[in-house]
Amino acid sequence: MKGPHFCTLHEKFEELNAANEGWFDAIPKCLFASGHKSAFTTKELIGYSLLSEDQADKHLPAEKIVENIMDDYRNTRDFVIHAVDSVADEGDALLENTVVGYKDHLDKIIWILQAFLGKEALEDDPAYVDDDDWKD
Repeated sequence: MKGPHFCTLHEKFEELNAANEGWFDAIPKCLFASGHKSAFTTKELIGYSLLSEDQADKHLPAEKIVENIMDDYRNTRDFVIHAVDSVADEGDALLENTVVGYKDHLDKIIWILQAFLGKEALEDDPAYVDDDDWKD
């Protein structure tokens, strides 16, 4: 990325990466503590990935890069919403609290990225059926 937003976004992306690493460490530990198995190898992790990469994306304007990253966070959040429902059915409070905490973290990051783009938190979010709700 180049341009006037480089320093600000570079720092934010490093912060987001560090937070993701924390969650990607905490969630498998919680899974193991609850008697579940987690993907371990790079091949397994790639198989579960919801995200994709495109070489052309590295030359996009800063706003488009932020939109793409936000879409990745939304896709992950939508998956985690389903995981919360599955975990709730198991009755494992520790795992449920961890997954809910991760979902809350994702919501916060989406809100921050939306703010950078000058949008309301739920604006243009396909997970919310009534886009007019964010205007109230």
